[in-house]
Parts: sequence; C-alpha cells; structure tokens
Amino acid sequence: IRRANVGYSRRKADGEPGFAIDADSGRWLSRREAEEAIPDTAGLEEVGARRAARVIPYVEDRRNALVVRLARPVPSETIATLQYALKRAIEATFDLEDSELASEPLPSSRDRTAILLYESAEGGAGVLRRLIGEPDQLAAVAARALELLHYDPETGEDRGKADGAEERCERACYDCLLSYTNQRDHGLLNRHLVIELLRTLTDAIVATGGQAASPEEEF
Repeated sequence: IRRANVGYSRRKADGEPGFAIDADSGRWLSRREAEEAIPDTAGLEEVGARRAARVIPYVEDRRNALVVRLARPVPSETIATLQYALKRAIEATFDLEDSELASEPLPSSRDRTAILLYESAEGGAGVLRRLIGEPDQLAAVAARALELLHYDPETGEDRGKADGAEERCERACYDCLLSYTNQRDHGLLNRHLVIELLRTLTDAIVATGGQAASPEEEF
C-alpha cells in the first residue's frame, strides 16, 4: 500500500500538487514562503534567493488488504455508510481495536466507488483473509453490522438506539457509525441507507475464485 499526500485539502482543483520545500535547507515552506520563492531550476545562481522545490511525500508498506466493490453504483452517502458499518462490524466480530483496521474510500473521498480495508497493526491479525476464506464470515459480519446500526438482524426491526442510550439515533450516532476519526464524513452517514444491503449479505456464502495457498502458487 502506498499513500501519498498530494497537497492541501482546500487547495484549488487546478492547483499545483504537493508541497514546497526549501531546496537548500530541506525545510518545509508555508504557502506564503512558497509564493515568494524562486522555482528550483538548473543554472539558478542568484545569490540569496530561496530555491523552492515541489514535493509529494508518500509512505509505503505491505499490509493485508481487501477491496470491496458493489455490483451496481450507489450514492456516495450509501458507500460511505457501508464503509464504516463494515469496519465497525469486522472489529466487533473479530475483537479488534479501532487502530488495528483502517478503511479508505477509493479512488478518493470525492469519488467513492469502492472501499479499501487494510490491517493497520504491525503483522496483522489475518481477519481479512478469514473474511474471504471462510464461507460464513461475511454473513456474520453483516449481521453484526445490523446490530450495531440498531436493527434486529433477523426481523429487520429498527430498535432506534443502542442498549442503554437515552436518545433515539436518527441517522448516525457514536454508538453506531460516528467516531472522532471520521468527522469529515459525518454529514454523509445515514444508517438506514444500508439496511437492505446488509440484510441481503446475512445470507451470503463466500466463494473464492482460486484454490491456491499463496499468491505465488496462484500465479
């Protein structure tokens, strides 16, 4: 998995990607400093001029990962809700900490067509391999997701709130979908949008295309 930071989140759509760095000292430049600097070009000899280079920083690592794509296009609100419902349900089903499983929209938060799930803890717990390797695990995760979204997984009844909660959950709450880390997506989340999809998945049986024990053997 390679993750790149292509620039400020509030930059203009046609703005130059990346960040400015002082080509001499290696120090990151602020936006104002970058505007006042001279682009780093071959043959620049002006004494005292600050040279700025554009850099796109990235990190790279190997993780167990799973990409989820739906057979038919759905609105951004639906796939965003499904993303966090699956994440919470996988964590609850396999007893994971929140920091052990990460999720991202693909290809970007502005264009959500798929969901990337990956094990963010060092070494990984192998739960994503179990999710596609054991026929009944996806159904179990879907049922757990319905419970977390305050629905009865068998009858489809809306329970309205978590056990012990005083107020009804209208769209999303911190007992189901909301968390500190997904604040930017709070406006998209609506637990009611994914109920029929999750109820369908409670009858799912997972079958993989290959029977090899490793990617090398499959190849």
